[in-house]
Amino acid sequence: MRAELRAALEHLSNEALAAQRRAPTAPYELAADFAVEYPQLKSLLCIGGVYINQLLVQPAWQLRDPRAFLEALLAHWAALVESDAAHDNLDEPSQALVVLLQANPALAPHVAAMGYLSKLLAAVPAERADVQRAAVQVMRVLSEASEVVHALRSLDCVKPLVVAMKAAPSTCAQLLPSLTSMAAAPEIVEKAHEARLVPFVLGLLSGGLEQCDDPSAVKAHAVKLLKTLAADARLGPTIQAVLDEDRSWDAFKQQEHDLFLAPDAERGLLTGTGPRVGLLTSQ
Repeated sequence: MRAELRAALEHLSNEALAAQRRAPTAPYELAADFAVEYPQLKSLLCIGGVYINQLLVQPAWQLRDPRAFLEALLAHWAALVESDAAHDNLDEPSQALVVLLQANPALAPHVAAMGYLSKLLAAVPAERADVQRAAVQVMRVLSEASEVVHALRSLDCVKPLVVAMKAAPSTCAQLLPSLTSMAAAPEIVEKAHEARLVPFVLGLLSGGLEQCDDPSAVKAHAVKLLKTLAADARLGPTIQAVLDEDRSWDAFKQQEHDLFLAPDAERGLLTGTGPRVGLLTSQ
């Protein structure tokens, strides 16, 4: 790559020198579309000036303009989701979106401000496994931001998550804690009650965990979600009455199920942020 750059600069230098000989007083300007073509980078995905594979290796890298990169990444991700792009085309942008939001929590409110929450919610119950997995991971990260929860109050945000968990129990490990975070808003508790979320979660506890990944963690998240819903100021008593009528709830209500969670199960989706070295951006 260094050789490619030297060759390009030598060519520019020769052009500038020839132009100066023809017209000594005329300024020489670099063409607006000039770029050094590096064959080594042609196969690498670059979005918003950032090489995605390098970001995944170094998720803690300090980007020059994280918000601009977020906008470009969301636009690229949404276009892939709405198209028939294959799994391998969607995987890297999805992972990049997750690690970007994890490393820069302050960016989460911008996702809501840019109007992408509706598209994310629509993708959660998608039939395509790769689209669903990507949307679930992003929602898991976004739900931790209070500004995002505030924006979700005006959207049909619970029903798509319930539909996804019923169709794909493997999503419960991430969507249940997302719903727990979202239950901080009374309006979302009301949506959860209308979507019959409580009976569904009780069904998981009474024998629906066999198809879930990491049943112990799902059980802990389910209990925490139900307790959070029951603590709501307005609908809490109604939800608690539903819990009290369910015999299986007696086995869980007095236990501290957070002990079943692995150290990273409560927050992170991707771990192991490496040192900030190497090429990351395209300029």
